[in-house]
Amino acid sequence: ATNLNEHHVRRTTVGVAGHGQFTQPSLHLTSDVRNHLHITTEVATSSLTLQACFKTLTVLLREASGRVALSQAQLKVLLSFARQDILDSGRQAVAFGLVCAIIARKFVCEEVYDLVEAIGEHMVTSQSEQTRALSAQTLVQFLLEFPLGDKRLHAHVSALLRNLDYAYETGRKVVLEVLARLVDKLPDDVLGAYVELIFLPLVTRLVNDDSATCRRMVGVLIKALLARAERRQADGLVEFVVEWSAGGEGLLR
Repeated sequence: ATNLNEHHVRRTTVGVAGHGQFTQPSLHLTSDVRNHLHITTEVATSSLTLQACFKTLTVLLREASGRVALSQAQLKVLLSFARQDILDSGRQAVAFGLVCAIIARKFVCEEVYDLVEAIGEHMVTSQSEQTRALSAQTLVQFLLEFPLGDKRLHAHVSALLRNLDYAYETGRKVVLEVLARLVDKLPDDVLGAYVELIFLPLVTRLVNDDSATCRRMVGVLIKALLARAERRQADGLVEFVVEWSAGGEGLLR
């Protein structure tokens, strides 16, 4: 029975990916999700089968939006498996795709917030360029699209700013890349509340970072931030930096 179910999953994955559009009624699609979740949790015996389930569920969530729903229990199961693949294995790309589909559908549960927090940390510390890139993409999508209160958004931005001091250049670079995307994409009213919080740590890195690449990225980011700030706010920040610098370089350390 196990082999037959795994074969069914792989065959279904190919069919779903090949057609891309869904004409089945919601009842049948929900049944498909339930069947794949059952195979994921009870039947799958190989990583290939698990990835096939992830791929199928990702396509269903993306392409059949509005006709596929997940219960809180189902969502928690999916996220627990995705977390294992993202943080503990080389099977990351498929799991990241599933998480991004869940974020896009705005399926809210505490496990989504916890997983993205872990992804944000993994993004900085991972030695894999692919992992950093996929983590950054997921984090940016989450911060721009997912339901967040002021407290959660502030916590994520503060964590990014703390990691500007991370020991390795690769980690600092990916943080700067994420901050650049946020500065570019956040709505004016949201970004306005964070301009000063983001600006001052950037000025410090402009002076103290030992990486020429990071200093260059910081300079570009400061320019972009000032360009999006309100005129009075930008003028005030520039004036503050001039006065700060006049007090001696030690103030910037």
